[in-house]
Amino acid sequence: MALLMAARFCFGFATAFLLYIAASYFQSTQLLRDEGLFFFIISLSVLCVLLVLHRIIARYTRVRVFLALHTIALLACGMVIVRTSPMVEVLAVVMFMIVTTLLLVVYDMIVESYTNDRDDGRVHGALLTLWNAGFIIGPFVAGVVMARGGIEEIFAILLGVYAIALMIMAPVLPTLHRLNHVTRNGVISLMRRAFSFRWFQHVYGVAVILHTFYVVMVVYVPVHLLSQGFSVSQLGVVFTIALIPFLVIEYPAGLLADTRFGEREMMLLGMVFLFGSVVAMGMTAVGLPLWAWASLLFISRIGAAFVESMSEVFFYKHVDADDVGLIDVYRTAAPVAYVSVTAVVGVLFVIGGMTHIAIPLSLLVVVFVIGIYLAATMHDTPVTDRSS
Repeated sequence: MALLMAARFCFGFATAFLLYIAASYFQSTQLLRDEGLFFFIISLSVLCVLLVLHRIIARYTRVRVFLALHTIALLACGMVIVRTSPMVEVLAVVMFMIVTTLLLVVYDMIVESYTNDRDDGRVHGALLTLWNAGFIIGPFVAGVVMARGGIEEIFAILLGVYAIALMIMAPVLPTLHRLNHVTRNGVISLMRRAFSFRWFQHVYGVAVILHTFYVVMVVYVPVHLLSQGFSVSQLGVVFTIALIPFLVIEYPAGLLADTRFGEREMMLLGMVFLFGSVVAMGMTAVGLPLWAWASLLFISRIGAAFVESMSEVFFYKHVDADDVGLIDVYRTAAPVAYVSVTAVVGVLFVIGGMTHIAIPLSLLVVVFVIGIYLAATMHDTPVTDRSS
């Protein structure tokens, strides 16, 4: 488990390292009118693969799929570094973002084989904390690198990080040959089975809402802040500060979910934080000083940390390592959010007559009202120890 946790830190760093400069990079290519269309294409591709990933794993095993995706990610890094043409570079960046998203899903399946329901809160809280420790460092380092270099330097570092992650995982992978008891259900039967569970309907809805928030924060807020005159290095500092709540909150929250409270109360608290911070952003989006943006983003991440940790703990207390299909469907929440938000915002941007940032923030206000309802009506999983 220690090796899996170390790899989790690497994946968190690498994901954040690219994610917070991706929107400005895609905008700079000027290949598409709206940078959100790149995220739409990436997310739609991920969604299509996720729906059949359980069948791919059933045929080739988790280990082979993990290694294949990791190899493609390393090759994509190399393609960006050598940069034979701008088009090849963009395609390599898109391919990298697709395969690394899928890689993390397979990684989750591997991790689940080492956990049990009694300790899910502690384990997933610790994994999220390590993931977010990497996430905190990533934006700051990316801002420094982009200020002095370019996308080639970014991917040279990503190549090194993913190579290290593969070396860390190498001792674990040979022990996973036993973990391939996977059914080959069709997409429709898999979806029908997943959504037949009321608990899954609730936690999936919460996950989609949380990722809707992440879409806005990753795709639209950085571009808006750049348009307000802030630099990439300033944004790196702001997003680093904003991510601190994830590092501080998620492990204690997971521990409390195991020993003191259920997931519902903390998830509801998180939704309220998210709702209030986004309303404040929408009311003061234009002309806000950098310190005020940093404060609002920090408060919003307090809410996101509670919602993320509790939704992860709640979900994994209901599944085990053989529930690959359910994990596949659950992980479609992120691409569903990206596809939906970028499509809706793109249409409203053309016909709505609203400012670019006002549209996604208004959308968030609506979905957080739904999120508060879903969190309030969930049924907690049993607490293993309420003793003092």
